[in-house]
Amino acid sequence: TEPVAQAARLAFSIEVADEQRGRAVVTALHAPEHTYVLCLAAGSRASLDAWIREQRYANVFVLEEARDGASLQSAGLRAAGRAAGRLLEHHGSWDYLVALSDASAPLL
Repeated sequence: TEPVAQAARLAFSIEVADEQRGRAVVTALHAPEHTYVLCLAAGSRASLDAWIREQRYANVFVLEEARDGASLQSAGLRAAGRAAGRLLEHHGSWDYLVALSDASAPLL
């Protein structure tokens, strides 16, 4: 049998505060067999999309989230729900969904 880390395909829903944080998290976590959806505040997507293309990451996607004054918890839950929906609709070949935020990786 294969070790779980090699056998399982993961999908990551990662809520990040800004483009720089998104780059750092993807750089630290990226593996070609997994799929990543970055959820970040509206307005930062274009430059992050350009960076993803430069890195040739075919498995990293960005969702913009409007922060309309909702609490951080409800905004995070909404972002995770949208990311899971996108993953299920377009990238269904994963075994486990891992939801992360900036707070999950404070050392990056």
